Amino acid sequence: MGFSEFNLYCNLRNEFRKISIVENPQSEYIDFVQQNWNPILVEQHKRAISAYCLLPENKKGQGVWQQKLGLYGVPDSHWDWAYKSNKKTNSNKIIWGLLDEESVEALMSIYPTQLIKKDTSAITA
Repeated sequence: MGFSEFNLYCNLRNEFRKISIVENPQSEYIDFVQQNWNPILVEQHKRAISAYCLLPENKKGQGVWQQKLGLYGVPDSHWDWAYKSNKKTNSNKIIWGLLDEESVEALMSIYPTQLIKKDTSAITA
């Protein structure tokens, strides 16, 4: 299934786990993220807003706002993976997923033009 698969030992579970890197993960994985990650991210974002709003005006600014977002684990707000993975609206993007058995550990969205082709030709002096 995966673009690349590995068996890695997990100390926490005392077992080997199948880790997969997949291109354009199936909708079930996107649904997993929407159902499991998004509620937590939205709640943490609200906490960052509250913490920022409680600051005195002279302590506010873009840098402080970014620090608050980082502190609460939401350094960005690009969480709509259903939209990002929709080929009708984002046909020129590739979604990469890092899967641990059945759970999603990470997602990344890239444009193919962002990929750098490595020059493997021999270097001559």
